[in-house]
Amino acid sequence: MNGGATLTGNGVTLVFTSSTGNQWPTVTINGNAVVSLTAPRSGTYTGIVILADRRIPVGADFKFTGGALQYLGGAVYAPTTALSYAGGSTSGTTCTQLIGDTLNFTGNSNLSVDCSSFGTKPIGSTSPRIVQ
Repeated sequence: MNGGATLTGNGVTLVFTSSTGNQWPTVTINGNAVVSLTAPRSGTYTGIVILADRRIPVGADFKFTGGALQYLGGAVYAPTTALSYAGGSTSGTTCTQLIGDTLNFTGNSNLSVDCSSFGTKPIGSTSPRIVQ
């Protein structure tokens, strides 16, 4: 998504998978895109706003690198991907959890992991730590 595109949804989970086991999806949000998504508050995907298939090859790119508005309310679960996050010029959610193989933060990135209102429990520590 870029060039001023808009994606809005409440109570949704975007699922990234492949029916054939190849041609795996990637994600790129940039270029003044407007994204406002909130996870379901009940059901199978409670608290998950983006779900990536665990079979996606390690290192696939999922880039949430800005836009005019980037609001992801819930967990982004993409355990085998390289997640890049830059927050967007406006990212006012109280809940964005990122689960990926690697995480890269740039620019004005900020996250909050208080996801109790979305039905998502905190992951690990509420304080970030650097592991080498």
